[in-house]
Amino acid sequence: IVDRGAFKKTLRDNKGKFPILSNHDPYMQIGWNLEGKEDDNGLWVRGELLVNDIPKAKEHFAIVRKAIELKAKAGLSIGYSVIKAEPDKENPTLRRLKELRLYEYSPVTFPMNTEARVTNAKSALESIDLSESVLLLIESLREKGYSDIEIFETIDQHRQSKDSSEDD
Repeated sequence: IVDRGAFKKTLRDNKGKFPILSNHDPYMQIGWNLEGKEDDNGLWVRGELLVNDIPKAKEHFAIVRKAIELKAKAGLSIGYSVIKAEPDKENPTLRRLKELRLYEYSPVTFPMNTEARVTNAKSALESIDLSESVLLLIESLREKGYSDIEIFETIDQHRQSKDSSEDD
């Protein structure tokens, strides 16, 4: 059982910044955690998968996004070590985790804690303030089968080519 406050020190010491790995593989980092806190449900994290730079991140994002669309659980799992633990006072066979050191977390198919899950997945497009005409274009491209990542990459390429032509 993880006690409330068990992540307090590690979140403070690392300013909420932790690697996001692919299935706990230390050789396959796919993003960074940007914010972390403890709430009434436990550890809450907000991170960014590097979908434009790392193909495995793009794969994880697509799977998580589809799971959320299907209202299925998209698993999340943490890599940590126990700093301080005590037996539960009422049931000594249970261990109460008082302080943990968080190293990373990973999107996974089968998390050890079945309640640990991704609750939201936004693409870069959803976090940009766009004009109505651009939103209509994006919706049209989605209807034609383009993914958000393909749309974002196209917009980014267009912006970069426009920026380089303005520099000439």
